[in-house]
Amino acid sequence: MFTENLLITLIVILMIFITAFVILASLHSKQMRIYYQTQSHLLIEYAQFKHPLYIKLNELKYRIQIGKEKSKEKRRFLSRDNQLLFDKEIYNNIIHTNNFESFAEFLNYTFENFVDKLQQRYPQFSTKDYFLLCLILLDISDIDISNIMNYSYNSIPTTKTRLASKMGIKKASLIRSDLLSLITL
Repeated sequence: MFTENLLITLIVILMIFITAFVILASLHSKQMRIYYQTQSHLLIEYAQFKHPLYIKLNELKYRIQIGKEKSKEKRRFLSRDNQLLFDKEIYNNIIHTNNFESFAEFLNYTFENFVDKLQQRYPQFSTKDYFLLCLILLDISDIDISNIMNYSYNSIPTTKTRLASKMGIKKASLIRSDLLSLITL
């Protein structure tokens, strides 16, 4: 009787260990999949980093950053609304965001017809979709995107998720990687 109880107890403990092992193995497998997906996107971005258009992209981001840094002292004394208008003017002066046609022309010239390639790949998108995708490519913050496009800040993540879905991308955070592949074509 004692040996039967001991045997049953050992079998139950063994089953618990096997179940725990299977659960841990499946969690590890999921983490590894996520890790490899992240690594592949990093490798793609690294390869694109050496591309001349990627260098131009970083130079443009740097010009925007410098423009914002130079205006920091002026912005300090402005109201919140005037600060937003001032920031909007900085973007307009550097990347011509006052209207999409000027902006698209600037990006096409700078990035070898990027907007044209984007419109060929996604002909069903609206002008605002293209505008948002271009701002994502330029790595503009959500706060600045909402300011430039006159969107609510809280609507930007939802809009990005909707666009990712229309593009066939699982996560909105991967949109930029997809767009970077267009500038290196």
